[in-house]
Amino acid sequence: MTEIEHCDTHLKSSIVRKRIICNDIESQKRRKLSQFLDNGTTNFFDDVMSNSIEKWMVLFLLPNNDDSEEIYKISLDILRDTIDCIETFTEFNRCTDFINSLNNTTIYLIISKEINEEESIILENCSSIFSIYLLNQNNLREQQWIKSCKKFKETYINIKAICDNIKQHIHLFRQNIVSINVTSQESTTKLDELDPSFMYSQLLKEILLEMPYDDNEKTNFVNFCSQKYTNNELQMKIVTEFDQQYDKTSPIWWYTRECFLYWMLNTALRTHDTDTILKMGFFLRDLHSQIELLYLQNKPYNSLVLFRGQGMSPVQFDKVNKTKGGLLSFNSAINCPFFSDIVLCNFR
Repeated sequence: MTEIEHCDTHLKSSIVRKRIICNDIESQKRRKLSQFLDNGTTNFFDDVMSNSIEKWMVLFLLPNNDDSEEIYKISLDILRDTIDCIETFTEFNRCTDFINSLNNTTIYLIISKEINEEESIILENCSSIFSIYLLNQNNLREQQWIKSCKKFKETYINIKAICDNIKQHIHLFRQNIVSINVTSQESTTKLDELDPSFMYSQLLKEILLEMPYDDNEKTNFVNFCSQKYTNNELQMKIVTEFDQQYDKTSPIWWYTRECFLYWMLNTALRTHDTDTILKMGFFLRDLHSQIELLYLQNKPYNSLVLFRGQGMSPVQFDKVNKTKGGLLSFNSAINCPFFSDIVLCNFR
């Protein structure tokens, strides 16, 4: 018996045994998952931090004048459904101190005031900053030293164009960050040759779908989300709506809505954040049940052609191309429309 087969058999028997002796649902989930994670098969996940939910933030470095307030309001209207937080600064040092205090955050910095070469180097070396946009700073853009800074983008004359660019980047990033596992046709019949990440996902899915859940699961999840999105007014409203309206709407409707639920779930699946996945267990079960029901209702037409736009590195694409007939698995729940035009529009 291989290590993975032993893990699977042990895990299934553990589930049955613990259902009998454990009445506390949360404790039951923790103990089952701990047994699985203690197995040598999943040691490579030890470095994953449980608090791995990614944050997206826009920071402004602005002059202290009336125009700054108007810029902030316009940005908030455009980005409030995409960005977790928007902050403004008028002092360079306070801005960089704030940036250095953040973890698991991707920052877009918009500058609408003069900075010097030394300050530009400091910003260029901030690992959390993804892009730096210059607003109405043509003179600054002409400086030779700023041309060598890779994070500095072109100069814009209006804030709306910058915000649209940020929204497009975040959308494509979330689309392309999906983790792909490729298994050859020969390996699909040999359990000991399967990717451990794939086996982890399959066994974890089995645990989640076989677990019993009660009404407290949703309450605990809502409390968890409320803590995560305390500073995001829009997402907090959606969390409250989820709490009050979840039973009146379908899980698929909630998943396909562009909000915290979709981002949180796919980040947790990709990073193997088991703490968050467990908290979302009730939703994953409901989502799976609805998808399964739709599949059974359309079983006579079970051969479907769907389309997916996915960014890949040349190495990854070559690997996929060489394993035709094998198994292609995704470490995220992905959306695939029926029409290629929809996919192509998203990548233009």
